[in-house]
Parts: sequence; structure tokens; C-alpha cells
Amino acid sequence: MTDDNIRVQVIQRFTDVVRPLREASVEINILSHSWGTVVAYEGLREMADDDGLTSPKIRNFLTVGSALSIAAVKAKLRTMNQDGRRPEMIRRGVNLNAHGDALGGPLRGHPFEVDFDFPNLDAFGCKSFLGILNPSCAHAS
Repeated sequence: MTDDNIRVQVIQRFTDVVRPLREASVEINILSHSWGTVVAYEGLREMADDDGLTSPKIRNFLTVGSALSIAAVKAKLRTMNQDGRRPEMIRRGVNLNAHGDALGGPLRGHPFEVDFDFPNLDAFGCKSFLGILNPSCAHAS
């Protein structure tokens, strides 16, 4: 997010995969994790806002352990994306995050438009030590 040239290339790789599917009227689901949620969100906003691609709809946009929940990341989004508005082509936005995941967190209203926000799911397969979960395990769960 600090090198605009790399940022453009990464988002372009995402849009190179998604754009042809959308233009062919294929209904898709997008599942993104960690930093991939940032790439997917900015790529979808670019396609909707800059290119005017608003339909057909993406059935579900799922974010898991989303870096979009981090204030410093939100501040580095493209200026027009900092409002958290959902790209028009998305039917349903779902955010999932495991309890103890230091990277992910709630998105709905922070400022993102998400239909379902589950910020404290059980960290599957993670054991706590003295009541504290390993954040890496929680993020990967």
C-alpha cells in the first residue's frame, strides 16, 4: 500500500481474473483473506466506480481475518474507497473473524457496508495458554 506501482499491479491481477467473469455474466462468490480483502475491496470498487461495472451481481463477497479492520490500512485505501461503501455489484457482504485474531475484526459500520459481521467466531483448532489465544493460530483458523 506504500508503493503505488506495486499496488496497481496487484489490483490489476485481481481484476484480470474477475472482470472477464463479470463481463460474461457469470455469477461468482469472492472469498478473501487477510491482505487479500484489501486487494479484493479496492479491485471491486475500481470496477464499479471507475469502470461502471455494476451488474451482474457477485453473489457473496466474504472477508475473513480482514486487514480492512485496521485503522492504518483504512487510512491508506484510495481516497474514494475510505467511505467503506459496498461496490454495487455485490449482493451480500459477509465478514468472518476468529476470536483472538489480532489482524481481523468487525467491519460493519467501521465504516464498511457489510450485511453480516461475525467478529468473534471460535478460533478453530487453536488452544489457549493461560486463557490467551495465539493470534497467528486465530488468524489462520
